[in-house]
Amino acid sequence: MAQLQVMGIVPLHGPQAVAGRLKHFVANWRRITTDRWVLETVNGYAIDLHSTPRQAGPPREPHLDMEAEAMLASELNKLLDKGAVRRVEESRAGFVSTMFLVPKKDGGQRPVVNLKALNDFVGQSISRWRAFTLSEICSSKATGTPRST
Repeated sequence: MAQLQVMGIVPLHGPQAVAGRLKHFVANWRRITTDRWVLETVNGYAIDLHSTPRQAGPPREPHLDMEAEAMLASELNKLLDKGAVRRVEESRAGFVSTMFLVPKKDGGQRPVVNLKALNDFVGQSISRWRAFTLSEICSSKATGTPRST
């Protein structure tokens, strides 16, 4: 905490949803970077779509045994509690995706949203995007230069 305060970064306090919190830290991000893409992404990232996603109907539900279904429901409830997802009324509008579980190293299960069908509508810019590695982040912080894409 003291290291954050020395850098001029102000931590937030109080109960808040876990998801979507980056936008509350824009001032802090401005203290550590001038990279326009990073600052725009922190404010709220919008996926580049080349056309409006459409579905002929809802996706086919994955076949899950009772144990997997219970685990998926439990993980989904955790995401709801964190504010990472929200309940919506059934509608023809929007894009519906299924979820499945993948094993975690600790023996638990990680919920994954199957966005494969949505990928058909994603623009080309996203296909060139990749996540920062820890070494790239450390290097960028040490030199003060953003990584090249």
